[in-house]
Amino acid sequence: QMTGGFAHTQRTLTHSQECSLPDRPAPLIRVATLAPFLAQIAAPGQDPDPLLRQAGLSSALVDDPEALATAPPIYRFTEIAAAALAEPRLGLRVGLLQDFSQWPPTRDALKESHTLVEFLTRFLLSVRQFASSVSYTLEIGDKISRLHQDRGFMPQETPAQVDGMGVGLV
Repeated sequence: QMTGGFAHTQRTLTHSQECSLPDRPAPLIRVATLAPFLAQIAAPGQDPDPLLRQAGLSSALVDDPEALATAPPIYRFTEIAAAALAEPRLGLRVGLLQDFSQWPPTRDALKESHTLVEFLTRFLLSVRQFASSVSYTLEIGDKISRLHQDRGFMPQETPAQVDGMGVGLV
């Protein structure tokens, strides 16, 4: 059972040994959120399927908008893809170059927002429908504003590409 808009389904890929949390369920992410990475991988003619398999994922999972996976294979895939493309800033490139107007986590926020603050607010309110692995806090001040991210667990592998995409997106 999940919180934040997730319903536990049979299409959940689990790696509980990689994200064991004694006081909370394993963090889950909709596998379809990897679509922007697949687009960048396929652009130069690279086949993403072998890279997905190395991370324990598949194209069928990415194509299924309801499929869930724990965070480690999602993070692992993005790192494997960056290494395969010899592109250490793949996530940043995805965030900067991808058209996010049709990407489910940002689509509605982009349609309804006129300012960055509106977009971030709408995005942060909807993100729990796509990932229980992270929560965000937006602090708005008169001189400085901050966006905080909390994964709620310590990943065994640094999710540099996922974080890079987030930086590029904003």
